Amino acid sequence: MKNKNGETIVVKSNTLVEMRPYDMELNEQRFFLMYVGMIHPRDIQNTREVKFNLKEFGKLVGLRRTQPGDLKPVVEKLFKRHIEITLPNGWEWIHLFKQARVIEENGVWFVEMNCSDEMLPFISELRSNYTTYELSYALSLKSENQIRMYEILKSYQWKGEKILELEELRLGLGILEHQYPRFSDFNRRILKSCQDALYENTDIKFEYELIKTGRNITAIKFLIFENIPKPKTIADEIFPNEEVITTAESTIENGVQLPPSEAVPNDNQEELAENNTKQKRRPTPEEFNAMSEEELHEWYGPPIISNFAVACNFEFDEDEIQVLLGIFREEAMWLLNAKDQYGYSKAYYVLGTVYQTLQLRRKKEKITHPHGWMKVALRARCKDESGEKNG
Repeated sequence: MKNKNGETIVVKSNTLVEMRPYDMELNEQRFFLMYVGMIHPRDIQNTREVKFNLKEFGKLVGLRRTQPGDLKPVVEKLFKRHIEITLPNGWEWIHLFKQARVIEENGVWFVEMNCSDEMLPFISELRSNYTTYELSYALSLKSENQIRMYEILKSYQWKGEKILELEELRLGLGILEHQYPRFSDFNRRILKSCQDALYENTDIKFEYELIKTGRNITAIKFLIFENIPKPKTIADEIFPNEEVITTAESTIENGVQLPPSEAVPNDNQEELAENNTKQKRRPTPEEFNAMSEEELHEWYGPPIISNFAVACNFEFDEDEIQVLLGIFREEAMWLLNAKDQYGYSKAYYVLGTVYQTLQLRRKKEKITHPHGWMKVALRARCKDESGEKNG
């Protein structure tokens, strides 16, 4: 990769995962991941200006307090961040963001962020390496080094293993030189803690082997496996103020009854079986990235259907997407008609947020009928959006 002066950028990896400032705090990382997750993967240039509801963000990541005064310092600190790039003849520093705002509109607080022009190539590569599902995993982790461990190992999942020098790993995890100088402490507080957290909360798990040079441990070999997080029967950690029920009872969220997580009504059994048989194969990340707009529409129909499919990570087929589109038409037609400054329907962003919530829920409990869950939750969200608009 070359910079604007035509100089070759010398880095071990062009991914922002490895170049990101190592001392980012937990909520800084979460804001950054939220920013990346809301960018449209096929039009990063025109969707780089991201705006999200502060209270909604708090629910997604499990924050008990989402007062703007509490989170303003986090946004301010993230805005001042930069990355360092080694050049053949020196160094270059690039700011992550060129603009950030915390603003109130009609009693609702929002965060607006826009990355710097120089960061666009790195943001583009990072976004193409993530799906909405994976971002929801990262958002649910509870410490800075857990998120970093997930990102590092996720990038090598395709190989199944990775050997990292101990000092390189410590640096990548943001562990300072004076922290955990004894390996036994590093092993217990970092390695085993990350191992448990990834196994319980994400789509990968790992084992590790210690590599010695003489009597000293100098490197670690990670063995990386696919994982299905275990459903939890305790209260959902992502929504600490809500009761999560993993029986046939319904979940109550903000006064709205959501669909049961375990039971599927008998009259939906045939519909579920039919949907399973007609479900289209999802395109692989390589297929998706290589598709032209015409090919994407050919795969999933007209633009609004294909955009909705992207928002739901291609989990639902065209008929199921049509049902979700119908909910917007019934409950909040204005969201379909309202466009952002780049011409994207605001319904796209609402649908993507509801789908992210589904992904976080299903990591904690078994969602037998995800499309049914989406229908009820999306209808409730549309009514909520319309209520705020009219209120």
